[in-house]
Amino acid sequence: MGPMDVKTNFQTNLVKVDIARDFQMTREGSTRNFKDFEINIIHPIYDLAEIANEIASQEAEFCNFNTDGFNSNYPKFKTRKEMIEDTKIYIVSKRDSNVDFTFAIRGCVMPPGL
Repeated sequence: MGPMDVKTNFQTNLVKVDIARDFQMTREGSTRNFKDFEINIIHPIYDLAEIANEIASQEAEFCNFNTDGFNSNYPKFKTRKEMIEDTKIYIVSKRDSNVDFTFAIRGCVMPPGL
């Protein structure tokens, strides 16, 4: 085996992994050479991360994210918010796959004078 180079690319509903590695396999006197491998995995992580980014942006700007409004506008996804002291725990999932992405946001700091 030679050195390995791995590149991961996230796309809508797809995780693409490209592996560049020289690989030689010998079996019963026959040798085969392999160079590049490509793996495609159907997974909603890109969409879930995009929603998490939107939630973080709204939390930073408005100190709030309306999960009810989001859930009614985007029925393919479900967002839930749980509070643990001053930390908001968001659970974002795609309804047809039941895959969850969970992340936390610490309490919002209000600017002086508000």
